[in-house]
Amino acid sequence: AATSSENFTVPASAVEPAPTSVKCRFLPHGLYSVIPALFSMMAWFACLSKDGCDYARVTGPIVADITNNPKTPFIDAGFNHY
Repeated sequence: AATSSENFTVPASAVEPAPTSVKCRFLPHGLYSVIPALFSMMAWFACLSKDGCDYARVTGPIVADITNNPKTPFIDAGFNHY
């Protein structure tokens, strides 16, 4: 194993002084850490806005399985009713 007996010294001009106060950087992990919170707020605002469209129209063969009636063309599934 190679060993070195050299000692490295750092010049005083290259050493940063110790901070005198607590400094917080804005978004230290980058902008990507804000994206989940942003999407969550957008979804929350969408739920708060009552635009009258609080249901989804379901069509297709799954409707016959849910209603047990093959003649039913669609169902409306929503927050307040089924």
